[in-house]
Amino acid sequence: RCSSTASVMEILQFVGSTEIDPVFFESSYYVAPEEGVSKPYSLFFTALTEANQYAIAKVSMHRREHVVLIRPSEGALMLHTIY
Repeated sequence: RCSSTASVMEILQFVGSTEIDPVFFESSYYVAPEEGVSKPYSLFFTALTEANQYAIAKVSMHRREHVVLIRPSEGALMLHTIY
């Protein structure tokens, strides 16, 4: 879950960690698992870290749909809205 208003995210594709320039990041959020889904969260974090990949996804936040980048960072997942 990426905010109190987001509930579902759809992964669109995976990209190498060097393929997206941070200049395109708009807003940043920590992503925390909902209760009872910490194992899938941990597996997703580990998979992204080991593959050196980021995920591109669609998520609804604040009554709007956003294209976002999800990346592992210092033991947690970060979500960045992108331009």
